Amino acid sequence: MDGIQCPCMESKEEQTNNMWDALEVAEGKAREPMLRQLALATDTVKLCYELGVDVGAFVAEVEKQNQETVLSGLLLRRVLTDLRTIWLLCVNGYTGQAGVLCASLYENALTIEAVADSHKRAKQVLSSPGGGQPWSVKTLAEIAAKRLTQDPRRSEKAKSVEEERDFIYFSYRWLCKLKHPTIPSLLYEAGATQTGVRRFAVSAMPDVAQRDVCNKGMILASAVNRTWYAMRAMTDACTRAEAGAEEAVSLEARLSGLGKHLEESLEEYTKGTPPFILDPKTHDVVAYGDRLAKEP
Repeated sequence: MDGIQCPCMESKEEQTNNMWDALEVAEGKAREPMLRQLALATDTVKLCYELGVDVGAFVAEVEKQNQETVLSGLLLRRVLTDLRTIWLLCVNGYTGQAGVLCASLYENALTIEAVADSHKRAKQVLSSPGGGQPWSVKTLAEIAAKRLTQDPRRSEKAKSVEEERDFIYFSYRWLCKLKHPTIPSLLYEAGATQTGVRRFAVSAMPDVAQRDVCNKGMILASAVNRTWYAMRAMTDACTRAEAGAEEAVSLEARLSGLGKHLEESLEEYTKGTPPFILDPKTHDVVAYGDRLAKEP
C-alpha cells in the first residue's frame, strides 16, 4: 500500500450493538431514496426483464429446438435472474456487490451471443469438461463485436471490430475491478461505514451517498445493455430459423424501444463523475480523490 494513507478501523466499543438488526433497518430506509434516484434505470430494467421473458417464450416456440436454442434459453434464464438481483442490490445500496454480479451477467450474456446461431460453438460448450464455456471473455467480446459491426440495422457510425471488442472488454474489466479486492475500490466502499476522518466501521451498510448514484446507474445500464444484445442474438437466430414473422416484428420493435430507454439511462447516469475509472491503456483503477479524507 505504498503511497496510500491507510485509514483506521473503529474498535468494538465504538460500534453499535445488534448490528444485524440495525442493518435491516438501514436497508429499509435506503430503499425509498434509492428507488427515487434510480427511477429511470428501474424503468429500463423492468422493460428489459419483461422483454426477456417474452424472448424466452418466443424461442421456446421454435418447432425443432436444437442445442444452441436450448443452451441460449438456459443462459438467458440466468441472465434475467442476475438482472433482477443486480437491481435489488442497487436499490438496497450495495453497489459493489451489484457490480460483482454484473460481471457474471456479462459473461453469460456474451456466451449467448456466441452460441445463439452457432451449432458448432454450442457443441463446444456442451462437450467441454464440466460443461463450461471454453473461451476467454476477450474472445467472447470479439465474437460480439463482429456481430455488432456486421448488423445492417445499426444506425450509428460503424467502428472497427477491434474498437468494439476493446470497448466491451473494457466495460467488463471495470466491473472486475469491483469484483476483485483493489485498494481504490476497497477504500471507496469503506465510505459507506465512515465514522470520521479516515475512520470506518468493519460492517456491511447500504451506500446511499449521492456521489454513488452514477455508479449504481451505470451498473444497471451495463447489465441491460448486454442483456439487450443477448436477446437480439436469440431473436435473430430464431427468426432466421422458423419462428412467426408477426411476433418477430413485435419483439424487434420492443427491442428498439428498449434501446432508446437505455440511451436515456446512460445519458442520465454519466452526468456525474464516477469515484473511479480505468486507465484505457493499463486497465488500472484511477481514483478521484479520497472519500475518507473528509467528514461523512
